[in-house]
Amino acid sequence: MNIGIVGSGFMGSMHANLYKKVKYASIRGITSKTNINAKKIADDLSIQCYQDYKKMLNDSAIDIVDICTPTDSHALIAIESMKMDKHVILEFPAVRSLSELEELRTVSKETGKICALAYYSRFQSQYKYIFDAAVSGSLGKINGLSISRKSSPVFYSDDIVNNLMSQDIDFMVRLLGKPNEIHATNIKQECAIFIFEYDCLSAVIAGTVNMHKNFPFSTHHHVSGTKGSLDLSWKFTDHPEYTMTQTSESGSNDINNQDYDPYHKELEVIIEGIANNQTSAFDIESAAMGIALSLECRELLR
Repeated sequence: MNIGIVGSGFMGSMHANLYKKVKYASIRGITSKTNINAKKIADDLSIQCYQDYKKMLNDSAIDIVDICTPTDSHALIAIESMKMDKHVILEFPAVRSLSELEELRTVSKETGKICALAYYSRFQSQYKYIFDAAVSGSLGKINGLSISRKSSPVFYSDDIVNNLMSQDIDFMVRLLGKPNEIHATNIKQECAIFIFEYDCLSAVIAGTVNMHKNFPFSTHHHVSGTKGSLDLSWKFTDHPEYTMTQTSESGSNDINNQDYDPYHKELEVIIEGIANNQTSAFDIESAAMGIALSLECRELLR
């Protein structure tokens, strides 16, 4: 499948180089707002640098448009792309508002084009392991969930929910469904805590961005069930580090699972899924409930 990338910043550059290793993918070209960095990437990879994204959309050879621009331009470019018979990949966070989400869902259905979401945490090996274990039933009936993130302000861009916590909300919704109630405490952009009430359990998701600039980006996931629990502590400085422990009635075990680049993995899964018409793991419908809930939580900060 021929890929065109819109955006040549950190993520666009990364994706351009990753596609060389992705099955079913052939990168055809790239474009960006100024095309300064896009031209360099195009020269390095011997691909086309389009004058702008509209020129890219007019190339009938392009199958998928990978949108790595700022979030405020995602919906516009994605909608135009799908209407021009292109599948799209949207970098995280996908949208800014509920209206953008609903328009993307509508256009995807009307055109039959896939709007895929690059939620790296769905494909990060440790997060995927703890999610799959919970879904498999090996922990029994889930009766508790807590997730927290800590970082410096560089990661949240003035929107702690949509830019930092929404992938954790996505994890929760995929595992537990939609909650009955939301409670919020310590509601501010530097630190926010949400409590989600379900019929038989409460889930807690917290985000903190008031750490010093050299603080390692860190996460903590705890999932408990009637047969056991999983605890994951993960951090990143210049490389990822983690500890993961599973407990049951028979004792406690450290878990070591395969590590890999989640950005390469997500593109591999998305491209192969689109090629084989198996998209339920990443299409916009799979994330719609979590996105809507994240936007509802964000409103509590205003």
